[in-house]
Amino acid sequence: MKKRVLSILLGLSMVMGLLSGCGSSSEKTEEVKESATSSTQEEVAQTTAETEVEEVETYAGFEETPMDLGGRTIRLKVFNTTYWTYASNVDDTSNETLALMEALESIEKDYNCVFEISQADKGEDFEAALLTAKAAGETYCDIYEGMPYCHFDAANVYGYNVMMDMNDPQIADIIKLDSNPWGDANNLGYLYGKQYGVNFMRKNNGDIIRSVLCFNKDYIEQYGIEDPYELVRNGEWTFDKFEEICAEIVAQSDGTVAPLSCGLEEIIVPQFVLANNGSIAELDETTGGYKFTGLSDNTMEALNYLSNLSQKEYLSYANANFYNQESVFYCAIYNEMKYFVQGVNDIGFNVGLLPGPMGPQADDYCTTSYSAAMYHIMEGVEKPEEIAAVLVAMANRLTLVEEEALEYQEMYGIPDEDSIEMFQIMFNNYKYDASRVVSGNELVSVNNAILDLEKTPAEAYAEIEPVIQAMYDKAVAGDVTSLEDKFADLNKPYVAIPETDGLLAHFTFDDEATGFTSNGIEAVASNGAAVLADDGHNGKAIHMDDDEGNYYLTIQDASGNNPLAGKDEFTVIVSVNTKSMTNWPFFMAPDGNAPEYLYEKYLAILDTGSNVTVERYNNNGERAQTVSLASDANGWKQYLLVVKENSHTLYSTKGEIISLEMPEGYKPTDITGGEGVIFVGYAPWGTGEYYHGYLDELAIYDYAFSDDEIKAFSGLTSLE
Repeated sequence: MKKRVLSILLGLSMVMGLLSGCGSSSEKTEEVKESATSSTQEEVAQTTAETEVEEVETYAGFEETPMDLGGRTIRLKVFNTTYWTYASNVDDTSNETLALMEALESIEKDYNCVFEISQADKGEDFEAALLTAKAAGETYCDIYEGMPYCHFDAANVYGYNVMMDMNDPQIADIIKLDSNPWGDANNLGYLYGKQYGVNFMRKNNGDIIRSVLCFNKDYIEQYGIEDPYELVRNGEWTFDKFEEICAEIVAQSDGTVAPLSCGLEEIIVPQFVLANNGSIAELDETTGGYKFTGLSDNTMEALNYLSNLSQKEYLSYANANFYNQESVFYCAIYNEMKYFVQGVNDIGFNVGLLPGPMGPQADDYCTTSYSAAMYHIMEGVEKPEEIAAVLVAMANRLTLVEEEALEYQEMYGIPDEDSIEMFQIMFNNYKYDASRVVSGNELVSVNNAILDLEKTPAEAYAEIEPVIQAMYDKAVAGDVTSLEDKFADLNKPYVAIPETDGLLAHFTFDDEATGFTSNGIEAVASNGAAVLADDGHNGKAIHMDDDEGNYYLTIQDASGNNPLAGKDEFTVIVSVNTKSMTNWPFFMAPDGNAPEYLYEKYLAILDTGSNVTVERYNNNGERAQTVSLASDANGWKQYLLVVKENSHTLYSTKGEIISLEMPEGYKPTDITGGEGVIFVGYAPWGTGEYYHGYLDELAIYDYAFSDDEIKAFSGLTSLE
């Protein structure tokens, strides 16, 4: 597929038309022509004639049920609207998204409907939104795109009876689970004996394959290692061969270079387990739930192999090693490979792509993917058969097929024909790891313990088996917390801001006249005007979200400077009510430039809805340690951050505490250079990461709270 070339002569009105909704493309073009001058009309006509237009090709594997929906609006909630809309500069839209948008527009035309696409809530935000809709006698949306365990708690959500069973007689003959080629991840949407979600891989899926091995081609040549591409072709790229190569790397480098590195247990553990025909969880069709299979022979063999690599110091559990040329192989998320070859990370060496080695119990190579999107039809929608017909049409026209996948990857610049061949092998052999559908976070600690050699695989998994199996059994029994009970007491009581001599500023956000200034210090809105909401933690609050235009606040004194400039000790108190997304209530950095991965310099509070983390970075090739507290979405929480020269502590009014000692070189003035900036609701990662929710009662002190002050605010009787 060639990229469409859209001339800038189409003008801003054309761009805004494309972004305003999902109506038919012909209608948008007519609106632009009517509002343009005659000379502009000629330019548009000329540009249109020059623009390549391709027929929308459908994937013939799905059997559609054509319908005229009479102009019905299809409310589609997706977990990232970026994948489902044109770029703000239309010419910058990726080829994959152009293909997806064409397909949607063809469905709108053929089915006489209009897509209304909006951002879906995640995690507890999603569950709370379901409760709100249910209480109002409404449905959350028509079609919901989400990932079990990653975007919501499958055991709870599927137990709320808010999503249709795809075998429901109203839609079963349209969905056709048995004959339509739904994706291999369908089992992730199966629970309680019902099929709640269906899977297909959309054209612009950023997670085509999940786990890959990147490798430093320069080192392979330098050490005289056998060509790994040929080993794959000959079926010799195996656990045993990989271990031999690891030994050779250590010998050749005198142990200065690690054979293999990885920074995420969720990547390396499933990769090696599935590569040996093992599993950690499998669908049990007799019960309609899952069974823990982590102690099976194939799984134990793979985990013992990983443990053996660690024992021999062949495995370095740190992703920075590969970037710094301190490892040869790197078990990574596939997207990182694209970053290497597109020059996003200038790493200074040549990178190749491989599947993971094949275990002795397997007969083919594979890769993993467990972030598979599931598509759901909400219970109670009007005429669900119409929604089902549109969902099948989406699967038919949006499914990514092998030819397109290869073409896209070539466009992204995979460095050589050999790597493209490896990509093709993995695209045709990806498997889904179902282990975390119900028990995602419970596996993290035991897998880390195995990789860190704190426990043997048998010890770790024997310990966790009853815990995880109990979760699976509970899910099968339908023993879930009701929506009403789960969110009955999310709001935490407000604790008054201590008025001490060291209080630099206290922003109430109660009104525009006084709520954004305090003691000569201002909270200045940038990128838009601040929006006040009545339902604050104490009085009014500011509301920040996509629909408010992604504004943020800069905290500055009368001269426009950071009021904490030159301070190595200070205290911050803030009230937050966030969605389960990336939120930055406090971000202090040397300047407003985008951080560089592994070389970040900032001190910040990051709230994801499910936890709050203090990130204190003055990094030089490796990330410093962080600390986190569990959190709740959709409810008010108050946090107290006490920063000292070489340590910081985070407290909550729930009586929680977590501290971290920092090494030399991480004083706040080391990070900011003694000056710096403070942002509220914003971090300059990429094009900017903003805030999603409410923020209230921000207080900044020019000293670190004493133990007595901490106890008084947090309600703790002991700080141990």
